[in-house]
Amino acid sequence: FRRVLFRSVERLVKACGRCIVDGRMSYADVVACLETNLLRQAIADAHGNRSHAARALGLSLSTLRDKLRKFGLEDLAPHDE
Repeated sequence: FRRVLFRSVERLVKACGRCIVDGRMSYADVVACLETNLLRQAIADAHGNRSHAARALGLSLSTLRDKLRKFGLEDLAPHDE
């Protein structure tokens, strides 16, 4: 599961790396973009299971929930674990 996530991370970094080169986004915006995409990918790879997504990202479940809320991504995964 982690191998899949790391391959996905590589793609996400390259995609967001264009933003830095193009100069259209600030550092904070690029970090937010990366974090949002990582959260989306982890939830997708975990088939909506927040516990599995949190584990793959090395986060506690409560931290994952906080980050999903921060970026308005609560609807990506069911609330039942």
